[in-house]
Amino acid sequence: MDSEVVTSPFLDQLPLGLVVNNTWQRHYVLRELTSGDVGKIHDADLVRKAPVEWMGRIVALSLESLAEEPVYEPYRKSEYTKLPDILFSLPMSDASYLMVASHVFSYGPTIEAMRFTCPACRQSSVRKVDLTMLTVDRATEPVSKLDIEVPKGFTYRGEYEGARGRVYKRFVFKVPTLQEFIKYQERFSKAVQAGDVNSYILLASLVDVYDEQGQTMSPEVRSMLGVRIDQAQHHTLRGEAVA
Repeated sequence: MDSEVVTSPFLDQLPLGLVVNNTWQRHYVLRELTSGDVGKIHDADLVRKAPVEWMGRIVALSLESLAEEPVYEPYRKSEYTKLPDILFSLPMSDASYLMVASHVFSYGPTIEAMRFTCPACRQSSVRKVDLTMLTVDRATEPVSKLDIEVPKGFTYRGEYEGARGRVYKRFVFKVPTLQEFIKYQERFSKAVQAGDVNSYILLASLVDVYDEQGQTMSPEVRSMLGVRIDQAQHHTLRGEAVA
């Protein structure tokens, strides 16, 4: 995947974008949040029960349009109960990006990130983050999968002789969308609470693993390692734990 790194991070182009009617679309138009919008965002019950749907709510409130299709207006007409269909195809990374872009557009580039107390002088202060200092890596072509090769990988030393000694360094992930995460948001919420959300996302998004010779990881090795890729995708989409 070729990409361009943009140092002015919040333009009108999504980092990954989505395909609409066989056309790759990245353009979006933000709207300024109102006090009424903020009231809808600060919904502790929704955050607890449906965290990804809450994320979709923020994006719907923040966008005038996405890929030339209206977003806020149809959401308002549904009395804020139905997310516009186009949002369900939005990559999760783009949804996260839009949440930050919305903050910059409505409240400025600074966000108060953490309050802490100095153990020596006991003075309390707030750390602030300048969001304009972020860099955004934008794709230059449509992306449906992420193909990643890690420097060291891992060597299989288990019982299955057909794979013993093989080094697995290449991992292929699908790009998860807002729709997929809404389907298994109950499990996602538990992962957030447990602090292992990154591992959960990786497992749910994993398509395949390859060794140095380009051979895919066998079902036997997947089972022994607990990397049950196909089963993980199937069960997590149903909101079930994977044994």
